Amino acid sequence: MEKTKHAPGPWRAFETEDTRGKGWGVNGAGGLGVTSCHGTYAKANAALIVAAVNACFAINPDNPLAVAEALPKLVEALRESLSRLDDLNNHITMNEYNASYPAISKARAALAKLEED
Repeated sequence: MEKTKHAPGPWRAFETEDTRGKGWGVNGAGGLGVTSCHGTYAKANAALIVAAVNACFAINPDNPLAVAEALPKLVEALRESLSRLDDLNNHITMNEYNASYPAISKARAALAKLEED
């Protein structure tokens, strides 16, 4: 399968004005134009696009689209794994629990961040 072509990262948002009026633009690295946003939610939409794309670039710079496509299944798998760990909690030693706690705590914090309002 051919890899999707896209503007290189990191992407950034900037205030702009064009024939539609004031808005927010999104550029890839080197100023390569990606899109523009207008209307009530223009700034928030541009910020969301930039944050999402740059997060994907941070995980897999060569194929950020693969990250975006895999993320829902990854989150589902993490939730299921943490649930199974809760079920197993009464069947492990205190040393095993203490050794696992930092990673489990990080995973729970990451899921909590995903679910923030």
